Order: sequence, then C-alpha cells, then structure tokens
Amino acid sequence: MSAPGTPSPQISLRSQLQEYFASSGLRAGDRIEPELRLAERFGVSRGKIRELLTGLCQQGVLTRAPRRGTVIKELNPQELGENLNFRFGLAGLDPADAWEARRVIETAIMPLSIRRITPGQISKMEECIERMAGSIENPVEYDKADKAFHLTLLEACRNQTLATFSGIISGLFATDLRPECWLADSMHRGCVEHRAILDAIRQDNSALAVDLLKTHLSHWSPPVR
Repeated sequence: MSAPGTPSPQISLRSQLQEYFASSGLRAGDRIEPELRLAERFGVSRGKIRELLTGLCQQGVLTRAPRRGTVIKELNPQELGENLNFRFGLAGLDPADAWEARRVIETAIMPLSIRRITPGQISKMEECIERMAGSIENPVEYDKADKAFHLTLLEACRNQTLATFSGIISGLFATDLRPECWLADSMHRGCVEHRAILDAIRQDNSALAVDLLKTHLSHWSPPVR
C-alpha cells in the first residue's frame, strides 16, 4: 500500500488528495498544507492542485479563511441538504420518491428520538405547534413552524450521522410541492396531528407516535406524478 500522499497511477489525483486528507487525521477547522507543498507531494503543478481545491471548496468540503488559508469546513446539514435537493431536481427524481424516503427516515428514528428528547426540545415543538396555529392565514410562516417541528424531532435522536439528513428533509418543504396543502382545513388538521404526535412523545409511546406520524405524512405528501 502506498504511503499517504504517494501518487498512484491507478487512482485519480482527486481521490488521492481526499484520501490523504482523511488519513492525515484532519478535522473540521484544521488548515491543510499550502498549495505548493501539496503540488510537490503529489508531483503535479500548483495550478492542478488549486483547481482541485477550488472544486472541493465549491462542494463544501473545504473553505478559504482570511489569514488562515484553506481549512476543512464544518459539516452543515442544511447546506448539504440544499445541495442534494438541487442535484435531485436536476436528475429529475420523482418528488414522491423523496417523500417516501422522508417517511422512512422520520418514522425509523422516532423511538430513538423519544428516548433521547430533552424537555427543551419538547417545549420547542410545542412552540412550533402554537406558531402553526397562529399562522393559518400565512402559509409561509406556517411552513417554517411545521419544518422546525420535524427538524427538532430529528435532532432529538442525537445521532450526528442521522442528523445530517435534516437538511435534506428541510428541502422537502420546498414551496413548489406544498401549495395543495395550504388550505385552511388542511393546516388546521396539521396542527391537530402535530399535537397528537407530541402527546404520544410525552407519553413515551413510540408505537402510537410512529402510527400518528405515518398518517400525518401520508396526508401531506405530494401527488404521484
């Protein structure tokens, strides 16, 4: 096996660079080596290294910080989700597939979230329901509160890997999928369903909470195209 940073003709330079960063024990906020040193390490031009680093910056893996150089960027679930949802859109993926994925994720983590949820998160979800109830005539604000409710539930599982999906779920609240749900009767029903879910969480009743969540999400999913 080649030592970290040793060029290999069978592996692309980009893959070698990423493997080198991973094997070097770098973490979010750490500065990477200067372009010139990386170019010497991999036996390529500085321009080629700069091109690759720019691509990684555009992907959100790296960021250029004033007076610090290029550093490993913090993982931002929201940003990751927005990027993936944009890619999903370009790929022409069916919105119904995305919502099916959302149902699987949210219902699967419910038991874990119930075990780990904090009083503060329960209070936050209660506040979200109150905001929803007060925004029946303002669908945009209603949607924000609805989104916050579900993201709080996901965050409650306290699993960093699962939490990265929060950005993706956030993107599924895109306005082009939601107008058919922005009717007063639908929004009133949404408040009732959210409150029932929260009551089941307070009662530590995972089975009921999962059933209620499945029913709720089935009411709000986009039509199959």
